[in-house]
Amino acid sequence: MRTNYEILSQAGRLREGANRFLIELLRKDGLGDVTAACGDVFHALFEGGPATLSDLALKIRRAKATTSVMVDRLERLGYVEKRPRMQDRRSLEVALTAKGESFRSVMDGVAERLNEKILEGFTEAEAAELERLLKKAVGNFRFDAPEKL
Repeated sequence: MRTNYEILSQAGRLREGANRFLIELLRKDGLGDVTAACGDVFHALFEGGPATLSDLALKIRRAKATTSVMVDRLERLGYVEKRPRMQDRRSLEVALTAKGESFRSVMDGVAERLNEKILEGFTEAEAAELERLLKKAVGNFRFDAPEKL
């Protein structure tokens, strides 16, 4: 297979454009203090409920240290809290606070508008194919351990 830098270039442009669009949406919806990356934390907690920092890092496919920084930021802002786990009081879990939970509908709306923007001009079949191909490409990478080259 020949080297194709265009795929990497377009993926980078998509990410950059989506992040800028997302930050503007968050700002307009009163969440200007939340970074685009923190949206992954919200999504994981909305979908799966409270989680340990390690489990959360795996769910959002980020390093534990990076996830910890995002969680600390969201905790300072009052969106999440760290609390002892019911199953094992020696370990902590991250959970949404009432303030964090109250932004579920806002975050759903932001995600919907971002998806609409990304898929502008796509047919339903093209959108499904894009999603399938992106999942396949992402599946080529492991996020639970360092990549072996």
